[in-house]
Amino acid sequence: MKKHRPLQRNHKLFLLLITLWAFFWLMGLARMPAVFTNTRMLTVVSGSMEPQLATGTIIAVNQGENRLFAPNDVITFHQDDILVTHRIIDVGYDEGFYYITKGDANQKPDPAPVRPAQVMGRVVFVVPSFFVPLLNLVRSPYAVIAILIFLRLRFAALPKKPAPHPLRTARKES
Repeated sequence: MKKHRPLQRNHKLFLLLITLWAFFWLMGLARMPAVFTNTRMLTVVSGSMEPQLATGTIIAVNQGENRLFAPNDVITFHQDDILVTHRIIDVGYDEGFYYITKGDANQKPDPAPVRPAQVMGRVVFVVPSFFVPLLNLVRSPYAVIAILIFLRLRFAALPKKPAPHPLRTARKES
């Protein structure tokens, strides 16, 4: 009588499914802030806020309804069709509130005041640099495809258990 060992026989499939589940779970985790909160993940592309926000750092910007910010808050705002993240150094009022902003690495304040309507939100979280490559990887659909292909090839290359010798099997059965 032949004994089946489903865990050994389907071990590769089981490992593949667990790995895929973990990978897609991480993908969802990376996108969760934008789904469940009013937070948007952005990547810093210039050095104007160094050393606090180095180029390549991922930041979480809360896009909540609160449009009143104070000096020392770091905000992201629209300026000439681009997003800028700078620190508020002063506030003022001239036909409405405005903010004077400046990058930490810049010598002078930004030339134009920032109106509340321009503000996307306040930076509420900075992703530690250790996790940045992982999050960038999860964001790319090409990386997802490459990882799936790698996993498929990796599991296909695992050594297969040799079939039991027929004489040894016959002795055990008798």
